[in-house]
Amino acid sequence: MKKITLWLLACMLLSTAFSQELQKREVDNLLNTQGELTFNFKIETKEQLKSLSKTLTIVNFNSNTKEVKAWANQEQFENFLTMNISYKVFEEDNDINERLMSDDISVFSRAPKPGYTLEFPLTAYPTYADYASQMQNFETEHSDIVDFFSIGTTGQGDKEILFVKISDNISTDEAEPKLLYTSSMHGDEIAGYPMMLNLIDYIITAYKDNTHPDHTRIADLVNGSEIWINPNANPDGTYHLSTDNTSVANARRGNGNNVDLNRNYPDNLGGAHTDGEVYQAETLMFMQLAEDNHFVISANFHGGIELVNYPWDNTYDRHPDDSWFILTAGEYRDNAQNDGPAGYMDDENNGITHGADWYLVNGGRQDYMNHDHQCKEVTIELSNTKKPPANQLDDFWNYNREALLDYLTQGTYGFRGMVKDVNTGNPIEGATIKAVGHDDLGSWTVSDVDGDYYRPIYGGTYDLIFEAPCYQSVTLSSETISNYQTKILADVLMTPLTPTVPGSLNATNIVSSSATLSWSSATGSSYDLRYREVGSGTWEEVLDIDSDSYSLTGLNPETNYEYEVRSNCGTNSSAYSPTENFTTAVVSYCAAQGNNINDEYIGEVSLNGTANNSLGTTSSGYSNYRGSSIFSPIEIGSTGNTISVMKYWETTQYNEAVSVWIDYDQDGIFTNAEKILEAGAYINPQTVSNTFTVPNSAKTGDTVIRVIMKYYNNANEGTNQTDPCETFAYGEVEDYTVNLFDQTLGLENNNIKNIKIYPNPFSNTIDIIVPSNISDDNVLVTIYDVLGRTVYNQSAKSVNQTIKLSSLNHLKGGSYILKIQNLTKNQTLVKQLVKQ
Repeated sequence: MKKITLWLLACMLLSTAFSQELQKREVDNLLNTQGELTFNFKIETKEQLKSLSKTLTIVNFNSNTKEVKAWANQEQFENFLTMNISYKVFEEDNDINERLMSDDISVFSRAPKPGYTLEFPLTAYPTYADYASQMQNFETEHSDIVDFFSIGTTGQGDKEILFVKISDNISTDEAEPKLLYTSSMHGDEIAGYPMMLNLIDYIITAYKDNTHPDHTRIADLVNGSEIWINPNANPDGTYHLSTDNTSVANARRGNGNNVDLNRNYPDNLGGAHTDGEVYQAETLMFMQLAEDNHFVISANFHGGIELVNYPWDNTYDRHPDDSWFILTAGEYRDNAQNDGPAGYMDDENNGITHGADWYLVNGGRQDYMNHDHQCKEVTIELSNTKKPPANQLDDFWNYNREALLDYLTQGTYGFRGMVKDVNTGNPIEGATIKAVGHDDLGSWTVSDVDGDYYRPIYGGTYDLIFEAPCYQSVTLSSETISNYQTKILADVLMTPLTPTVPGSLNATNIVSSSATLSWSSATGSSYDLRYREVGSGTWEEVLDIDSDSYSLTGLNPETNYEYEVRSNCGTNSSAYSPTENFTTAVVSYCAAQGNNINDEYIGEVSLNGTANNSLGTTSSGYSNYRGSSIFSPIEIGSTGNTISVMKYWETTQYNEAVSVWIDYDQDGIFTNAEKILEAGAYINPQTVSNTFTVPNSAKTGDTVIRVIMKYYNNANEGTNQTDPCETFAYGEVEDYTVNLFDQTLGLENNNIKNIKIYPNPFSNTIDIIVPSNISDDNVLVTIYDVLGRTVYNQSAKSVNQTIKLSSLNHLKGGSYILKIQNLTKNQTLVKQLVKQ
């Protein structure tokens, strides 16, 4: 019996090991082919999700079982493994099986409408070519009500983000609400992809057929609004690994760069780039779309669960329009449940959920649209299976058709009206319309280009305040509205105001080359700022500033400046404010030092063959050689410069890291781009060296070289020293001065026959006629004063062999050197200038 028990136990252990190995192979295969993985694990408390969501994308969370479904790309998953959390991988979450595609259906079996590529309702996923063709077909066959267009090319470059817009007067931007649907920003969540195409076809069909049972509702929508539909927001993800874009078998969540697009938006709480990624091409396209168009409502379609998710995703706080979102989400859920089978659209809180109550998300599109663009967007999860079998596509369309149309109709309800100038009757664009004591965090609405506004809102009585820059505000009191009601208010006529002079001028964050200037808000839509060195006869102007502060850069150190501000309303401007002054600081550098040099310190620093040997003279962990002219000047733009540092030990040799910086822009800050030597913590070689190029953008004059040698123990052998402002236990820091010069500045009128300057002497504007051999190249134009200081620096390209320099009125009268560098051919032209 004992032998049998041991044998069974051994079999169980072997079975468990084999199962784990299978899972590991499956994981490796998915990561290698898809570049991503969806997996499950359990946590003890929901609070753990907050920290986990910083390194993983949370896809689902079951608050009862504490089970998390997460998505990760390869790098994120490798980071997850370091947490030693047990996980499971399920095939249905990582489905790479084929699906029936439109080109799998024989042409003899298809019966599309005349002029169409696809047959509706869809029973197969479209290839990208068929998708793009059908989107064009919609416009070609129905150009009176359909506009087909692309908002840009995806990251992979062979696909586009395609839209159709449906409205009765399609070529005219009418005073109508804009309604938006977009699907599948997660490329593998594609139940909504064919569904949106079905919806487009349905709207066109019902509108064009007076006998259609849904004609009246559809006609009201098409005649009274603009319906914008984007069936696929991430085609690179949908057709992943399909070189001809004909298969969705390997569809994945991420885009072509394997970035989760629904974590890639600006976040009102987390700020920019909460996912650590640059904004993707697809993200930037939709951000620009929202900037150019005010959408009243929107829905963003996903899959993997069945529910309607409403704001906020990034906080447990309730949206000011929480009641409206619950009403409209509940209506969508009720329609889907009524038209679907038992158990459909009933996840979480019976099919609807506040986003953060489900799980927290930063960088989501839904919060971005609501907070930044006053668009009431929700996220609708259409199917438990992210990529349903093709034979279920028409089922999901039938489950959701009524819900889709009723949600669009919600965008036509609420308060609406026009905002106009009382004197001219012209529409006022960009006025904010807020429910007093109700609206916050972007929940208000704004007037569009025609002065029209639309404010869906939960039934009740509200005071509405209308505000616009340079206009006196208007309040409409005790306006009552019911749910499912459209209430047209009388035109709001706003009285223009005269711009007032800004006050309370203040300069802060003053350093050697920059300062932040601020002033109290005044009546105006923008501000003009002018500044100059005290004693100069001309102002430098910064126009049309849209906030009450501005940061000046490129200032000279230890210089007294004066500045003034005025406000603008259209073409009317206030007087300039009284003058205020500030003085820029001396260039200063952060402190750095070693605390102990008993065992090691810097023995010698050599720059271009000139050495400073400090053996026997070093007395502390910081040595300041800035007062000595040890090194020869270095030419700006020169290559092949050498830097070497010799490490010195009193007795025992240790691992020492060495780093060297040159402050090329003389701003008192050592950046990574200014590092000219970086050697990891090793004993050998004793002397470390590197060659470097001085960038053409470096400023002329004296600047600082910082040299650091820092000890690391054996456990950290090879570590690089990266902080130029560090105080550390063992080693030394040395600072030097080096002069950067521009050899060409001494070549007065070099190549004068090849360049013409008009006028010279000049007052405010210069025309530079460049030789034909550089007329098509990118050039860098720099003007230096007689002390070699840069007073103008700008990249330019000639038009008809002419480069125009304007706004030079801030320059004092006197002599200057003009330098033109051909960045393409590495050529330099120099000319002496005289300012009148």
